[in-house]
Amino acid sequence: MPVHEAATTIEESIASVRAQSLEEWELILVDDGSTDDGMALAAAACAGAAQPVRFLGGGEPGRPRGPAWARNLALGAAEGELVAFLDADDTWDPDYLRIRHEAFCDDPSVALVWGPTLYWHPTQPEREDYVGGTGVVPEDRRRFAPNEVVRYWMWSLMRTPGPGATVVRRDVARGCGGFPEELKRGEDVALWMRIAVEHPVRWDARVLHRYRRHPGSSTATASRQGAAAAADLKFTEWTVHFIASHPGCDGLGLAVRNFHGQAQRVATTRPPGVAAWFITRTLWAEPAARRYLWWVLSDWFLPRTLARRAVPILYGWAGANTL
Repeated sequence: MPVHEAATTIEESIASVRAQSLEEWELILVDDGSTDDGMALAAAACAGAAQPVRFLGGGEPGRPRGPAWARNLALGAAEGELVAFLDADDTWDPDYLRIRHEAFCDDPSVALVWGPTLYWHPTQPEREDYVGGTGVVPEDRRRFAPNEVVRYWMWSLMRTPGPGATVVRRDVARGCGGFPEELKRGEDVALWMRIAVEHPVRWDARVLHRYRRHPGSSTATASRQGAAAAADLKFTEWTVHFIASHPGCDGLGLAVRNFHGQAQRVATTRPPGVAAWFITRTLWAEPAARRYLWWVLSDWFLPRTLARRAVPILYGWAGANTL
């Protein structure tokens, strides 16, 4: 559990861990530059737990190193064979760990099990809760062989596995290199891809994880500060390079489509000519994206709104949008 400025939510998150019906677990909390009393509240919330609880940390207060660093630190210290991830503002259903554990026991060859997430607005009752992460998993599919699932994930990045809904085998995650710390967003999906190209993975359709949507979340903060779009661009570029580097891994066209679309979003505030040049230069810098560079012509010759609508259509003509 990465912890950064989580004083208002961490007690509820820890309570959901302590309420698990599977009692054989250890909790590792990583302080990532917190300046509030979140870690002190966490220590109090863990008092008297029958299971082991460890507190790790490092770095300067007020200068977080990011969830990838925090999760990697915990991943390296974990003693259990399976590792689950929960943010300090999210919660689990009481049967989450038991159900995930049973999935690994039922199929010892799988290296990752994930499910959908309930996006939850406890402080904004006017907003409707919704379930995400389900739209690109076929109803008749529960298990995917190595390489099979990446194309489904690339088809809609909004529906990729969330960390709080995903459990991995510790040694596999370590062997794959853990979470890429150069990424500030999408680092979780990057690790899932690293695992899924080499190992079978499994889907469970039950909703067992709640993701708290609130103005103080790291995602909301990054969006307000204007850092989210650039971070998402780096992640989508990472996916293009990764898929191109793994022969047999399907979904390159979809990854380039996502990369192109994110470049368009980053360029939104720039003058039209400058924006088109930025998009062209960005895609050209990734060799695997150059085969699709023809579609950049839409950014030069169509109004900005039409160009953004045209990109999915153009990549569809190239066969990228089909599952």
